[in-house]
Amino acid sequence: RYEQLIATGAISRQAYDSQKAATEAYRGVLEAAQASVSLANNNLNDTVVTAPFNGTLSMDDVNIGTFATAGTTGLVTISSSDPIYVQFDMSENEYLALTKDKGGMDILGDLKLKLSDGSFYGETGKIVQINPSLSGGQLTMKAAFANPDNRLVPGMYAQVVSDSEIAQGSILVPTKALIQLLNKDTVDVVVDGKAVQKSVKVGPTFGIYTIIESGVDVNDQVIVDGQGKVHPGDSVTFEDTTKEKLEQDATEAAAAQYK
Repeated sequence: RYEQLIATGAISRQAYDSQKAATEAYRGVLEAAQASVSLANNNLNDTVVTAPFNGTLSMDDVNIGTFATAGTTGLVTISSSDPIYVQFDMSENEYLALTKDKGGMDILGDLKLKLSDGSFYGETGKIVQINPSLSGGQLTMKAAFANPDNRLVPGMYAQVVSDSEIAQGSILVPTKALIQLLNKDTVDVVVDGKAVQKSVKVGPTFGIYTIIESGVDVNDQVIVDGQGKVHPGDSVTFEDTTKEKLEQDATEAAAAQYK
């Protein structure tokens, strides 16, 4: 409009130049507003968070209404569900005994998983990572198990079993029967109705049991519970237990602990 007016001489050059400057200023304001709209749209699109992998989401880490800052506020935790990873510890001696002359970690490639109800998980797993533990002489293992049906969920407790090493004729005693005495392993046994303490050499563990390499024989009656109530030489009365009862008690104790 002002260009038409200046062409016919209806307005002065000064009026035209003033209006032209104002128009350019308004155009700058419009472009800034359009940039703000574009930024708002980008921020809105960023509120749709796409998971980087398939997995299981944890409970909400933040409450509704919490102010979230990009790159700072953690919204939710996602855990891998297939495969799922199981972490456990193993002593250096156990690891060396299992892998000696057998191809290193290959011997740990068919691991089984015993769940808290005593059943075995249907898939086998393998070691994918070994790290030194904070405590000396221990290794922290990470094993991967396929989980196609999402039966396993993060936070569950289970026992990792490797039956690749077979020790025929081994003597096993419940691990809770072992007594630590001056850095030595001992067990209490009953001989002629009296408590006798024997030093033993222990091997690897198997579930709730520990292999005894030397120190006791198959005829010894090992005291499993109540060791703190007797001393060597005391007369004792005892009640026989069974493998089934020991494993049932261990399963019930584990279930009660993690409810």
